[in-house]
Amino acid sequence: MESFAISGTSGIGKSLFFVYILHRLMDDFTTKTLSLKPNRIVYQVGSSYKCFDLQQQFVTELGLEVANIVWKQDTLYVVDGHTTPMSSCCIVLFMSSPRSEGYKEFVKQKMARQWYFPVWTLDELQTCRRHCYPDVPIETINERYRMYGGVARSVFDIVSNPMEKALTDVDAVKGVRNIGFTIKISANTHTLLHIIVSDDGQYRFLHADIASRYVGEQLWQRHSAQMITNMQQMFDSIPTEISRHLFEIYGHVVFCTGGQTLKCRCLKDGTVTKITLDALNGQRITFGIDTIPTAAALDGNYYEPTDDDSFAAIDSLSRQGMFQFTVAAEHLIREVDILTKLCNLYDEPKLYFVVPPHQFKGFKKQTFKPIDGTDQGLRCI
Repeated sequence: MESFAISGTSGIGKSLFFVYILHRLMDDFTTKTLSLKPNRIVYQVGSSYKCFDLQQQFVTELGLEVANIVWKQDTLYVVDGHTTPMSSCCIVLFMSSPRSEGYKEFVKQKMARQWYFPVWTLDELQTCRRHCYPDVPIETINERYRMYGGVARSVFDIVSNPMEKALTDVDAVKGVRNIGFTIKISANTHTLLHIIVSDDGQYRFLHADIASRYVGEQLWQRHSAQMITNMQQMFDSIPTEISRHLFEIYGHVVFCTGGQTLKCRCLKDGTVTKITLDALNGQRITFGIDTIPTAAALDGNYYEPTDDDSFAAIDSLSRQGMFQFTVAAEHLIREVDILTKLCNLYDEPKLYFVVPPHQFKGFKKQTFKPIDGTDQGLRCI
């Protein structure tokens, strides 16, 4: 019989998904329009077993007899949590967090088809609030989403503050670098990280990422020394979304304050000089496609694009030029039209690729990603 597995970021709603499964199967029992047509569901949480009889529409607690029921092929056996499923001869669905060793072993031994729950969007959380938590102010939902990202449990549990616990846990902060081993990291580290899922309807695991920009900023503010160590270790491997985002956030922290002197290499002729960043006020002003600042407004200020608009061409700009933070060896220049508008702010436009030390020497002159097949060029420093 087939085996299936569902995982995802802790607090995403995997357990509540069983209620949805139960509702769909009960509603479909007489019409049989679904491909899955069990007569009963055995639901296991820890050492507790319940049997939902879809034909009689009632539920009973199970004891030792459960061992026989899960050997009936018309049973759907749902396991919720870190428990190891018992031997069975029916369709099994195991729902658990990626920290469960039992879950990992189940997927391996049963060659289970595996799906991952995606994080919630802000629109989905606001819709859920409207129907289920109308007394919670929408401003609270928006603020907790800004901190926690799209994890429903953390957003709607407005009394607790697991983020503070995670951010003060030094071991959890160290665990941020263990991006390839989500099965081994702590619960607090899982608060700081999210599992990102494919949006092609296959719900495949793509990668881990920091839960929110807020998390990244707090990590650098509270644990800068440890984060530098984390980044150095991550740079030893292939660039990831976590290393990319953390480096970009660190770059914004440095550049919006300014005052530091950095090495600078011209990508056209290789000349190495130094650039001292303008001393700024530490504030970051957001702008969008329709609110590009004027040349005069750049004086003394640091601008970064909003999350709502896509600026693949740059990550920020100031009076000194435009900046693109990247941890990769290559970063094609995109969105020529937008970049042209930004270049018009300067008498002598300069685009700086801000890279980690290990990329400085070998980083090459970048090119535009052509849209219409024409070649593009840009003076880069």
